Amino acid sequence: MAESTFNVAGTEKPLTRLIDFDGGRQPIFIGEATPGTLSSAAKWRIQKRAYTDNKLISIKWAEGNGNFVHIYNNRGTFTYT
Repeated sequence: MAESTFNVAGTEKPLTRLIDFDGGRQPIFIGEATPGTLSSAAKWRIQKRAYTDNKLISIKWAEGNGNFVHIYNNRGTFTYT
């Protein structure tokens, strides 16, 4: 898992990003939250990426939304749409 802090395009709001890779170089789960947010707090928006032949084919959000209301530690338990 990798962690970075960045600014959201068009705003001055910094976010921390946690990235969970598939064992290789492909990021599967990407979580974003305000800096300092614990991965156990329900303050993350989480996306799941799918690949075919190393090409990104879809990006889906935890429980179908990009709201900052999910727990990053639970990323494998959500439905992604």
